[in-house]
Amino acid sequence: MDINYQVETNKNFDQAVEDLKNNLSKRKFGVLWELNFKDKLKEKG
Repeated sequence: MDINYQVETNKNFDQAVEDLKNNLSKRKFGVLWELNFKDKLKEKG
């Protein structure tokens, strides 16, 4: 089962992520896990 939900915004990436987290918490949801690909690739060399 694949779920794809897409919304376009004029917000920058960091602001969009912060707003998403805030809206999720208002609805008793949250982010369980975050992955920063840039840092992970740097860590792996």
